[in-house]
Amino acid sequence: MKLAYPNRDLPDPHGASKALLLSTFLAAVLLSGCGRSALPAFGSGSDGPGGAGGDGAGGTTSSTTSSSSTTSSSSTTSSMGGGGNGPCPHLVGSEVLQVAGTVFHQLQPKLAFSSDDLQQVTVAMEWKVVEGPAPIPSELRHVSFKPWGQWPQGALAPSYLADFDGGVRFDVSAAGGGRFALAFSDDGKPGSPNGAILNADMTPTEGSIGQSVTLDPTATDILFVAYNEPTHLVGYGMPNGLEWRLRTATKAGTYALGTPFVLACSSGENVSAGAVTSQDGWLLGVSNATNFMPASCPAVAGPPTKLQLAFVDKNLGASLGDTITTVEPIVRVRLAPHPEGAWVVWTELGNSGLSLRLVRVDTNAKIVVGPIELPGGISKQADQLIVGNIGTIVLIAISELLSEGVGLTVFHLDEMGMQLGSNHYFSGGNVTSAGDILGSANGDAALVSWAESTGLQQRTMLMRVACDQ
Repeated sequence: MKLAYPNRDLPDPHGASKALLLSTFLAAVLLSGCGRSALPAFGSGSDGPGGAGGDGAGGTTSSTTSSSSTTSSSSTTSSMGGGGNGPCPHLVGSEVLQVAGTVFHQLQPKLAFSSDDLQQVTVAMEWKVVEGPAPIPSELRHVSFKPWGQWPQGALAPSYLADFDGGVRFDVSAAGGGRFALAFSDDGKPGSPNGAILNADMTPTEGSIGQSVTLDPTATDILFVAYNEPTHLVGYGMPNGLEWRLRTATKAGTYALGTPFVLACSSGENVSAGAVTSQDGWLLGVSNATNFMPASCPAVAGPPTKLQLAFVDKNLGASLGDTITTVEPIVRVRLAPHPEGAWVVWTELGNSGLSLRLVRVDTNAKIVVGPIELPGGISKQADQLIVGNIGTIVLIAISELLSEGVGLTVFHLDEMGMQLGSNHYFSGGNVTSAGDILGSANGDAALVSWAESTGLQQRTMLMRVACDQ
């Protein structure tokens, strides 16, 4: 695969590198027109007690090959990565933690800090009844715990309802005052509340639902939500499938909304984008078929073959950094923080399949490392890409067919893009989608989530990984 760089010469220094359950469901059907209402927590039932880890930074086991009743893993150090002499020679993982619940699929597990000390993490998930009358609502639920201290035992519970229909398209982020935020959309589902909605007043450890605001009454998709105190930046899609917008929301008692801007346009393929907090705004990576933040979208925009890197401030003042023009359409764009900027990872779809590429950018959205292509020989899947970090180390996870079944492969690279190694994790079921990666505030560990099929149900799984020094 070939990249074209019309704006500058960008060298590649590495060449190629889930009686009460039923009532909950019936309530969801009867109240689906109401949309937002508090329900009691969904308890653990026969799944075992939920737990919460203590404060402080946590470690993990100290072997590069480990096994337990729930998971097995193997680690491979890349020949490019210094054979154990680098900053993170091996990744080691905790036991796999499940979210309690037996009648619902638990899908799309996404992660965000939900305490001011950054010790608590909330897992937001789509919950959908495994079997039931159509249409089946996709609830948006959440559960919180402290992953950086003692690792919890048993299944994680209780979980709380955030919205009856909001689990179709959503994202989660931090918020101030021990809260977290959810941005969600029903994706045009009949009978559901319309539009892109932000609730930046969610309490992580109880079922009360705070005040929300409609960002756009016609929106059908959510790209991302990112927080830089006291403002949230939300990217969302419009019903024509062509136009994607950007808007800010600041909650101080009530919400103050910024003017929406067109972010990107695309015909035929969806735009993908992500944002991470940086200084007094956000670093942004977006796939696009037109100019960055155009005044309007043309009737036909073409496929997204531009990766645009930009800095956006809290007033939506945008400064475009570097742009990469690709030969094949961009499928997914994911961002992870770096102490001096961000990592931007993306996939491209060509005749020979998917390729996986990345760059590191500074606080001005200028490329300082890459573009780099991860070596071939692995089955990269479009909907499985997630990224995160452990300090300056970037983690990239995909689902992959292993000898035991479909597992999770996690690559880790140093801040110069050198691949240090890869780990293959399999916990007894088949990974159906990767979820999210969230690095600890101390920069010494990361939390990884994914959805896995166990029998007829898909359940959320969580694991902590750290560098074995």
